Amino acid sequence: MTDQLPDNNRTYYHAYEDRYIAVYRSGARFWNPHEPSSALAEFLDTHDYSNKNVLELGCGEGFESFYLASRGLNVTAVDISPTVIEKCRALASDRGIEINFRVGDMTQLEALAGKSFELVVNVGSYHMLHQHRHRERCLREVNRLLVPGGRLFFQNGLNLKEAAVYFPEDSERIKAFQELRLKYRPGQPAPRRVVINGREETISLPISPKTWFGRLDDYAAEIKAAGFKGEQAFRTNRDRINIGWEAVVIAGK
Repeated sequence: MTDQLPDNNRTYYHAYEDRYIAVYRSGARFWNPHEPSSALAEFLDTHDYSNKNVLELGCGEGFESFYLASRGLNVTAVDISPTVIEKCRALASDRGIEINFRVGDMTQLEALAGKSFELVVNVGSYHMLHQHRHRERCLREVNRLLVPGGRLFFQNGLNLKEAAVYFPEDSERIKAFQELRLKYRPGQPAPRRVVINGREETISLPISPKTWFGRLDDYAAEIKAAGFKGEQAFRTNRDRINIGWEAVVIAGK
């Protein structure tokens, strides 16, 4: 089953579809293989959501989606890319795992009208909404779809200047990443390492459309402004989902 979004619905963040197509055409099985979020695992260790309904926004290649299902949650997962959703559906079928993978824009979730969730998970995709009005709309949608007392688990890459302050042990890697971002403009082809037939190879992939990586306080403030009550907020360098330095915010409705 393949879904398509009408061309007149395309906006800057739809360019991720083009990048997934380029990665898979190269022969790579995955664009961004990673272990599921350790912060999410710890959250689920202390909050029982077994048999509860969870929505993952910006699910990408489904690493967190499959992890959530393995923890006994009923998972609906949304991504803007029809190509990556088709891939996730095939993986779920091969593994015999029931996940409702859907093509959708996380700033406009009218297709989920009538549904509600105890938990919404947003890991590693918020940065693609570089326009503030789109981030506001996304968080309003989250609030609308959560049941009273539901929670948002949020994780996204940190602003690199803040990462350098809080993770001085990673200063060389942070500096290298900063230099890379200065070297290439959004949309410009750049080398990307992927695994093809078990070997690491370099392909040319357009740099992401303009992105926005905030400070921890920026993320927490936007979530609070959308009507959520902050429960926990911290920084971590244990995950490699975005750029290796992440902000985590857990908030309740």
